[in-house]
Amino acid sequence: MITGTRARQVNDQEAQDFGISTERICLEIEHVFYDADDDVLRHTMTVDYKGHPYTTRYQPTPEDLSRRE
Repeated sequence: MITGTRARQVNDQEAQDFGISTERICLEIEHVFYDADDDVLRHTMTVDYKGHPYTTRYQPTPEDLSRRE
């Protein structure tokens, strides 16, 4: 399930890591997967830099989830 997307400027660390300009726009796509009890099974954030997606997966903290509500 896609729960959110946004376009944003590449930050300094990403520019250094991927060898791209901070003037570049990247696309963030957030997926949160829930079980039948609405517990988070997996949280995936994909950031697409110049056509090369980079994905991170983590279990969100209760603070992360409370900010989404």
